[in-house]
Amino acid sequence: LKGMHRTPRKAAGRRLQCCRRPSNHSSGNWRDGWIGRDQLDFRHAVQRILAAFGVRVWYDLCSHGYAWEHLMPLFHILPGQVLVPTAAFDVGEWPPGIMSGRPQDGLSVRGFREADTVAASPAAVRAFLAAGPRHLVLATGGIRDWAAEKWGLRRGQPGFEQIVALAHGADEDHLWGGDGSKARRGSGLPPLAFTRYVRQHRRQHACGTERCLVPGLPTVLYLASTLDSCLSPAFVTLGPVGAPWACRPGTSPNPAVVRGLNHLARSHNVVVRLHPQDLEERGFRAYQELLPACVLDDYRRGSTAGDLAGLADVVVAEPSAATLAALLGAADVPVVYLLRQPELYDCIRELVLNESMAEVFFPTHANGSAAFVRAVARARSGGPALRARQRLARAAHLRSYLGDLDGFEEYRVVVRLLRRLAAGSDIMAREVAGLEAVLARFSRIPAGSDGDGPRLPTCRGECCTSAAVRVAREPPQPGLTEGLGERGETSSPAHASVSAARAERPPRRPAGHPAPEGAALRARRPPLRVPASATPDGSEERTRRRGF
Repeated sequence: LKGMHRTPRKAAGRRLQCCRRPSNHSSGNWRDGWIGRDQLDFRHAVQRILAAFGVRVWYDLCSHGYAWEHLMPLFHILPGQVLVPTAAFDVGEWPPGIMSGRPQDGLSVRGFREADTVAASPAAVRAFLAAGPRHLVLATGGIRDWAAEKWGLRRGQPGFEQIVALAHGADEDHLWGGDGSKARRGSGLPPLAFTRYVRQHRRQHACGTERCLVPGLPTVLYLASTLDSCLSPAFVTLGPVGAPWACRPGTSPNPAVVRGLNHLARSHNVVVRLHPQDLEERGFRAYQELLPACVLDDYRRGSTAGDLAGLADVVVAEPSAATLAALLGAADVPVVYLLRQPELYDCIRELVLNESMAEVFFPTHANGSAAFVRAVARARSGGPALRARQRLARAAHLRSYLGDLDGFEEYRVVVRLLRRLAAGSDIMAREVAGLEAVLARFSRIPAGSDGDGPRLPTCRGECCTSAAVRVAREPPQPGLTEGLGERGETSSPAHASVSAARAERPPRRPAGHPAPEGAALRARRPPLRVPASATPDGSEERTRRRGF
């Protein structure tokens, strides 16, 4: 994928074919694509077990778009049906954030068919679970209560234990004040976003996005996260709809980042991969107004974060599971890592992506967008020796969060799921043991058991809590809403970038201290305008810019 955006324009006609439904041997097929002989033996053995013991599986796609990478890679080995929403669902009655878009729009481009789907309703799901003790509903989110609640099921009720919630990625959220439950469930089933099957059947082109890139220009990929709290390191999101909390102005969207991306788009291809939750809740139009010069990627077109990273000359990332996927998919691509809390970073730097792996940048401590642009330039300027050191450090970081990966994680997940269902049946247990023997023919990593996976790193030091509390109570820093000046230059206080701070050794400015001289003049620029259309505008919203 590297350099594909430099393909001559005369090939555009061929690139248009990437959005069609793939065949068994073409790129993009997540349903029943080609696999090796040993893996095919495994698939056939699974199908025999399903038929002999009455195992049926429904995949819950009535959730956010991250279900694709973290759930659907199972389908080609453990076939079933895909739950898609119906008009019977009232979004307002669902738990907040459970379903607000149309992730099922990505079915066709990944090789799925209408016959693979089943119209979802709470009554239909409860009837399916009651029809057999070996009927499963697989979902994402990691917390079974959330996955079951929308079907009218509660803990202790019949059918509740037949719902399996897979974690939607392993990342640093729990260390930055976000979703702490990921640390507790990190030792469950192996992650599915890094399988060989997904990489093998990834699209040869980032469908719909690659066509928007100008050949010959360097490409910047921005991987955005969502705002779980005001301390979350998210800098382009408009925030969840109807959030019960409000953050100080400039928290997100961050003026330095937004203006910096729009400025870079004058001389770069800038692709922004929005968090599925933000895209579903806000729609394309709101973010198109916020980032008018950038290309907005739609996960429903079939591309993963790893696919997009292969197109990039530099990746700008916020903490998320998509960032880990990008690091695995493009190990040598320079990265700018955006964080919010310098004091907390100093405390947990050995547990997170740090300056040994990326250019670490703190947007809320930068005087303007020029500092952000310079951080991107510094990341690209590193030589081969730096890239080699970063590659080794990133590999160790990925191993600490994801454990040992060989690309056959979906096969081990299937073994574990069937092993659960075999409890109380010696005959089925023997069949599952035979399945593990087939797995050993192509994978040296055993299926294992629940609880023996990698545990996410956690900070147990006193500095973690004290640093987080101190940053949360700090008054707003002056000079945070400045844009690029006439010549695109602004000064950058300490903490804006770790590598720059170490190189220039500027003095640290205490919290609440006045901004450097001249900042007040630059601050007279009008504040960043949040789009008026940043409200829920329906699931059918599409951007009409650059081919979308």
